[in-house]
This record gives sequence, structure tokens and C-alpha cells, in this order.
Amino acid sequence: SLAKSLSTGNSKSFFVRQTKINK
Repeated sequence: SLAKSLSTGNSKSFFVRQTKINK
């Protein structure tokens, strides 16, 4: 999942999503 996001270059979006979920 994470590797795929990094591959597609959506690591930032993923990070933001995680942060939102955490909040």
C-alpha cells in the first residue's frame, strides 16, 4: 500500500490522509 503510493508519487496525499485520520 505505502510502496504503491510512493511509486505513484501520492505519498504526500497518503500522508495527508493519515494525518486527517489520526486527527
